[in-house]
Amino acid sequence: MVNSITKKIKVEKLNTVLYLGIFVLSLVLLVILGKALVDKKDEVNNTKSKVAQLAYDIELLDKIIKERDENAEKLNTLKAFLPSSYEEVAYFTRNLEEIAKAEGENLEVTIDKVAKNEGSVSSLKFIVTTGGDYQSIKNTLSLLADLPYHTTVDSLKVDSDEGKVVTLTNFRLFMKKQ
Repeated sequence: MVNSITKKIKVEKLNTVLYLGIFVLSLVLLVILGKALVDKKDEVNNTKSKVAQLAYDIELLDKIIKERDENAEKLNTLKAFLPSSYEEVAYFTRNLEEIAKAEGENLEVTIDKVAKNEGSVSSLKFIVTTGGDYQSIKNTLSLLADLPYHTTVDSLKVDSDEGKVVTLTNFRLFMKKQ
């Protein structure tokens, strides 16, 4: 009987150790799986963030493509009005001289000999010096702005000399790429 009780105690101890081992092994597996789940969750969140950024980028690209398509006709119209030869630039210069003459001004025009490439167009730098009274200068600059050419003013200096208003205007005339 003592033998049988001792045997039972040994079996119960063995079962207890076995159950504790299974329990500890289960806890270790749960910790490992929990860590793996946390890592997967972080990976999924990073992927969601990247997908959201890509979706936003695609939306912006779609908007750019739509605007490009909407403005293609306007851009072609704009390019159609750009001078394409130096003869047309000479005509532009003649227009400047006629405007100044009609306003009774002195006009001096200097043109860079080399066109500057700017993207899909070129530009020529003009330096125009005019002298006259305030009203004629104002009229000349207004008429210059109304010419059907695309220009950008780099600088405009106004001074007076012997009772006359003198302007020095640096601007670029855009033209088709040479």
